[in-house]
Amino acid sequence: MSSSKTVVVLKGSQQWEDWYSIIKGRAQKADIWELVDPAKPTLPTTETKPTIPSTQSREALDLYRIKLKEYKEQRRSLNDLSDLIEDSIASHLLPVLRGAESSSPYHYLKVLKQHIAPSDFLTRQTLVLQLDELRKPPNRQNILKWLSEWENLARRAKVHELPHVDGNDGAIAFLTTLSHVDSEFTVGLMTEIQRNPTKVLEITYLTEHYRQRYRTLALAEGKSVSAFAATFRGGEQGKTTPKCQCGATHWYHECPYLNKDARSSGWVLSKEAQAKVAKALKNPRIKATVDAAILRHKSINPT
Repeated sequence: MSSSKTVVVLKGSQQWEDWYSIIKGRAQKADIWELVDPAKPTLPTTETKPTIPSTQSREALDLYRIKLKEYKEQRRSLNDLSDLIEDSIASHLLPVLRGAESSSPYHYLKVLKQHIAPSDFLTRQTLVLQLDELRKPPNRQNILKWLSEWENLARRAKVHELPHVDGNDGAIAFLTTLSHVDSEFTVGLMTEIQRNPTKVLEITYLTEHYRQRYRTLALAEGKSVSAFAATFRGGEQGKTTPKCQCGATHWYHECPYLNKDARSSGWVLSKEAQAKVAKALKNPRIKATVDAAILRHKSINPT
């Protein structure tokens, strides 16, 4: 087990969850988590150093060598984890470690958990506040970052059994927020939930599904995802108004044939213009470009 430092340094309760998950992951990889889990009431029993067999038979010696190897590997893994804990906490927390019963990873984690880990109540309250923030449409911010924040919230909410995202409640909250930016994407999924409420749509499934759509739209405009994100937020400032697929001169989001939200109360449909638009949208590249333009506008001007 490697004793290299983690990228997360434990300074206080804010880093606890990320730091603890890294430590737990390292222990699980080394197959020693059951020996260091601080949730256990007492120090778990570890391998004891085997004694040299009194008999010199081949079988007894082979068994001794196997047990000695297992013992050394376990001790090495436990020592490495202790080193990792010591190396990945802020200096002002070192006195907390000195208050542990021993330098075993179990006692280190137990004393740190008692002093640093936030209470379940506080964690749930923090998650509720984060959920409220994520319910705001991602206006002028990185959509991909917003998706990642939803995924992180969903993961943590499951761990802490937050009822706000149970069943399809989380999916509905996510889709309702995203509908302000991309209703074309969300309407079908919301209908699916209404028709089959027992089928749970995981937030992580929805975020990945939308991430793929976002990348597809970026590809349709011939841009990298980062470049698309910049124009996605930047709108049409400084650009010349283009000729639309309907024949008029305006932006795609202003076209009543392409964007229903652009239709005024007195708007009258032209069959000729409608036919032009229908023909153009049969081209997948044009349709993706139109979708991207409307999506970009809605991100900057959410309803």
